Amino acid sequence: MPDERICARDGCGRPVRRRRPHAIFCSPNCATRAGNDKRKGPELPTQPCAFCGTEFVPVKKAHYCCSLICQQELAAKKRREASNGDDLFSRREVPALHHVEGVEEGEFAIYWADSHVPFADWPLMGAISKVIADFQPRREFIGGDAQDVFDLSKFDKNPTRRHNLSDEGSQVVAILDYRKSLAPGMEQYWEDGNHEDRFRHWLWRNAGSLYEIRDVDTGKPVLSIPALLKLAERGVHYYPFPSRLDYQGFIITHGPKRGGGGKHCAKWMSEYVRSSGVCFHYHRNQDYGWAGDDGQAQTFYAVGCTCTLQPEWLPFPDWQQGFGYSRVVNGKVHFTPVHIFDRTFIVEGQVYKY
Repeated sequence: MPDERICARDGCGRPVRRRRPHAIFCSPNCATRAGNDKRKGPELPTQPCAFCGTEFVPVKKAHYCCSLICQQELAAKKRREASNGDDLFSRREVPALHHVEGVEEGEFAIYWADSHVPFADWPLMGAISKVIADFQPRREFIGGDAQDVFDLSKFDKNPTRRHNLSDEGSQVVAILDYRKSLAPGMEQYWEDGNHEDRFRHWLWRNAGSLYEIRDVDTGKPVLSIPALLKLAERGVHYYPFPSRLDYQGFIITHGPKRGGGGKHCAKWMSEYVRSSGVCFHYHRNQDYGWAGDDGQAQTFYAVGCTCTLQPEWLPFPDWQQGFGYSRVVNGKVHFTPVHIFDRTFIVEGQVYKY
């Protein structure tokens, strides 16, 4: 009787029926399975499931879950995390609420915005500088649209314009430096408005790869309004649009990112912010008061612009000029809007005419 051979596939143990002289497997099925085992290579070490933690022997190196169910659950978890924004962006543009620190009783602050340099009303800007020199405010809040950034707007532009983005920046920093020289102890707070935000959106549309260029030392973007104006070097507190400042519960913001306001902007903003505060953006002087949940008085203000009322691009605008000031009394910000009539205004009983 011929010698019987055992099937060459590991773990089989059955005899080989030698219908062919060189057969080493007991059946075609064993031959196929032996080939699969050879292709799989050596058995991989046990590892914990990436979802449930159970120890298992992976079939392939790319297997991280012990079962198809765990694999599906892990994928669903990653989708939920991505939907919360954790993995969507390397740098998210998220507006934030920032708190003004070190507030002292009785301190004086001044507020202005919407000068749209180079279209500022320069005599009015000079008069506000005189107020700063006279009252030595503790804080100066620049509420956005100080710079027009018209070169980067999507609107049609008059080709005879004689200024550019660099000219605007030079004039804006001249205002900041001059006022700081008038009141050396004054802290300056800069909030971007929708006009300064044109710079970021222009980069997104036309040069997205430049948006992520960072300073090797600070890690901050090289191409941005605060970088071009060197606000950090000037000691100016900077906040991107549309951030908000909380000044002892009094909210300071340029205005909404989109829509809202219209003719009754102060009322609309009061419902949008749901707190006492001040906005700019609308170029109108308004206020709207209401009683809070505990009966406390609440007021939201809209403050006019400091730009010219005869802009080249908009004939007969429905705008008013204005700015504001405040004092802290009993820990609360008492804000006073300044209305301008015939190039004359009053600050704490003192008359200014320009």
